[in-house]
Amino acid sequence: MSGGYQWADGRFQTKKFEIVNGAGPAGSVSSTADDMARFMLAHLNGGAFGTGRILADSTVARMHARAFTHDERIPGFGLGFYEKSSHGLRIVGHGGDTRWFHSDLALVPSERLGERLDGGSNGRAARRKRRVTRLAPGFALAS
Repeated sequence: MSGGYQWADGRFQTKKFEIVNGAGPAGSVSSTADDMARFMLAHLNGGAFGTGRILADSTVARMHARAFTHDERIPGFGLGFYEKSSHGLRIVGHGGDTRWFHSDLALVPSERLGERLDGGSNGRAARRKRRVTRLAPGFALAS
């Protein structure tokens, strides 16, 4: 796994990989980029990946569907995902942060697009959130 970094004294200082536990309900998912890409492609393909299937179509639909919102006019939450929108597109995703690592996953099911951003330094979570709301180019197309 990747090491994290802290900006201090005018340079980046390497920090060890963090294992987070006892912080429920956080899942503390750690994954390789390849495995996360497979997970995203399976979600964008109704639960199928290659010749296999990790989820039923109905499970993917249920996970991506709105399960809760405080008000119908604002984004809500799916099962394991939260909603966002940009440029008229509905986005489902999930992000996470530890002290030295930051990540964000964004799926646009209607367009079969996905993006994952990972970083390893302190104090950059706000930049990640601004990027996702702009729906940046460079999305991976599901095949």
